[in-house]
Amino acid sequence: ILFHILSARFRAAKTKEHQNSEIGVSRAILDDLKPEHEVFACEMGAYNKGGIKLLAGIAQPQIAVLLGANEQHLATFGSMENLLSAEGGRELVESLPADGVAIFNGANVYARKLYEETTRKKVLVGPKGVLVARNIQVEKDRIMFQAVASDGKEARFEVPVLGGHNAENVLLATAAVRELGM
Repeated sequence: ILFHILSARFRAAKTKEHQNSEIGVSRAILDDLKPEHEVFACEMGAYNKGGIKLLAGIAQPQIAVLLGANEQHLATFGSMENLLSAEGGRELVESLPADGVAIFNGANVYARKLYEETTRKKVLVGPKGVLVARNIQVEKDRIMFQAVASDGKEARFEVPVLGGHNAENVLLATAAVRELGM
């Protein structure tokens, strides 16, 4: 979703689908990222503590979009604390440069907690955030919703994706591209 929006204005590159490990991210940078690219959308995933920190060292992100965490990968991390450090976003936020920005999914309890603890530039999307989805309608081949910004601006979205949960993903991507002046 983020790459699709970025591509409307920027020459963009991205990691391939499900290629979010150190090998996938490194290959995308070495093989696909070219000097003419202006932005790089990099999906990061980890299976142990330190994994996201390693990927952030490779990709050197300026903006972090934190979708959230859940117990899905708990077995590979050994503890919820380890999982939240990596998949929960703490390692990514701590890897941002001083002028970087972290964007958090306010609908996820773990992302919201990290948002509250973060002292650097940050944006909350979702409940009590700068962008909120209202009137979400789910159809067989798309979702439709109203995005309402904290400044009162509104926009209607119609997106060809499955599942109402993707309204959060669209808003998170929208918050990221707004940081880039879109």
